[in-house]
Amino acid sequence: MKIRVLGCAGMVSTDSKTSAFLINDRVLLDGGTICSSLTHDEIKPLKHIFISHPHFDHIKGLPTLAENLVFMQEKGPVTIYGSEHTLNSIRQHLMNGIIWPDFSVLPSEDAPILKYCRIDEGVAVHVEGLSVTPIFLCQNFTDFGYLIDDGKSTLLYTSDIGSDSKLTIKGTVPDSMIIEISFPNEKEELALQTGHLTPLLMIDMIQKLTVQPRNIFVSHIKSYFRDQIIAEVQALGIPNLVILNDGDILNI
Repeated sequence: MKIRVLGCAGMVSTDSKTSAFLINDRVLLDGGTICSSLTHDEIKPLKHIFISHPHFDHIKGLPTLAENLVFMQEKGPVTIYGSEHTLNSIRQHLMNGIIWPDFSVLPSEDAPILKYCRIDEGVAVHVEGLSVTPIFLCQNFTDFGYLIDDGKSTLLYTSDIGSDSKLTIKGTVPDSMIIEISFPNEKEELALQTGHLTPLLMIDMIQKLTVQPRNIFVSHIKSYFRDQIIAEVQALGIPNLVILNDGDILNI
């Protein structure tokens, strides 16, 4: 499985982009960064986008993607997958005809550039040679993590998880996991208030797993604290843990 990190930061800055992971050049996990990292030729094969939750930094690339697809005169819709809450949030508060055009009916109702598809927890979706299974990891039962299987390797993408989430791995342990750390340890109270992790909260969650994935990748670092967080993660001494950077390409 090839994973191209279009963006993996928890905030936008001059040198950081927000969450989006391109799988095998054709399927996207989250849409925080799309057109600012992909050429038109790289956009064309993209037909499926799985959204974990509707926070702005995970969906902000969707409106400009839709616009580019119209200008490129691409045929056939790009399908956006998510929970009912996530899709309704995008429809009602982002591409609602006020903030941005509703591209689920444009250029025409018969041939829209975007399509929404509600998916259910535990029910796999099969696209482009991948099995993508949504998993509720947070207690609100609206935000999804995703388990991706290409028949050769598996990836668990937690997205924003928070310390009150129940990170459990059922069945076969995935080969790799992408988990978030947003704040340094000294900002634990802020992390708890906003549903995010610090290095210590993350390692506490990982150590509760009976078996750990072979590869653990860290994403969603707030760039303002990046150097501090990296130092704290390195101090944990976890040999199979890697901090992601925008533009990384992983082969698992």
